[in-house]
Amino acid sequence: MPLMPTPTLYERLDFIQLSQMYAGKWVALHPDTAEVIAVGASLKEVRQAVASIPVEDPIITKVEEYYGAFVP
Repeated sequence: MPLMPTPTLYERLDFIQLSQMYAGKWVALHPDTAEVIAVGASLKEVRQAVASIPVEDPIITKVEEYYGAFVP
């Protein structure tokens, strides 16, 4: 039986769920698991929150309300 490739971070990330839960906010994601580790109204607020969390190189982004449609 062939081994299944490990999904990448972006394949595990659910942008629809993020936008439903955190629309208009800034979030910090764990770089290995895509788990939300901090949320705030501003980039400054999230950066201050992750400073006290022992995670190296968190992914920080603003969550949009709508990411648009994709048709392959």
